[in-house]
Amino acid sequence: MNGKKKIGIAIVGGGMYGEDYIRNFSLFPQAQVRWIVSRTPATVTRLQSLYQIPYGTVEIGEMLADPDV
Repeated sequence: MNGKKKIGIAIVGGGMYGEDYIRNFSLFPQAQVRWIVSRTPATVTRLQSLYQIPYGTVEIGEMLADPDV
């Protein structure tokens, strides 16, 4: 990355397409999936664990308050 800050990504929706986006963004070294937002806490926890996503919530406002996204 040459010392450059990674682009912070938030995924809203933990369904099939959301998980596809997580996998695809994970392929880019200049991007970091920082947040997963989903309607169910179990989905948030599962995706955080599976893809090492540091932040997760069921409240979109919590994610929108993060200046790194």
